[in-house]
Amino acid sequence: MRRRTQGLFIFILLLCVVSTVAVSPVYSQQAGTNPQTAPAQTTPAPYQKDEFPTWLLDLRRADIVAFGSLPFMMFFTTFAVDSYRFYSNDWDRRYAPWPLKAPGAIEMDENQRIASFTVAAGLSVLVAVADYFIVQHKRARQREAAPPVLKPEIIIEPWNPDTESGQE
Repeated sequence: MRRRTQGLFIFILLLCVVSTVAVSPVYSQQAGTNPQTAPAQTTPAPYQKDEFPTWLLDLRRADIVAFGSLPFMMFFTTFAVDSYRFYSNDWDRRYAPWPLKAPGAIEMDENQRIASFTVAAGLSVLVAVADYFIVQHKRARQREAAPPVLKPEIIIEPWNPDTESGQE
């Protein structure tokens, strides 16, 4: 069975190499045959200010904040779990948290790691929700502080040439 898997892997590898070598001259010939055409623009157009709705921008910001805070939350929760283990095992050095950890320390078991990651993910989501409410509060204060937009009342009356222009 293992020999068959190795043979299949070698076959796929050779197929990739042969197809790359066989196709590359075709592309280089096509690129060199018509020099008068302008090259296609490969840079995308920049986004416009109002291209995406506000709720979508807020969702993207929450995504960035949650995943950005996850490593920090993971560090803090792991440190907290290690500290609790250190405390609950009568301050035994084998259970000390990271900066105090000695060689031959007893590592967390699988349940503790899962619990630590779950708490870290939950805290990251809470940080993102708190950030959302902070941003909403700032936007509300900016709307309140902004000067009111005045829309003048314009009355258009049709002109009647038979009447006086109002000048006497």
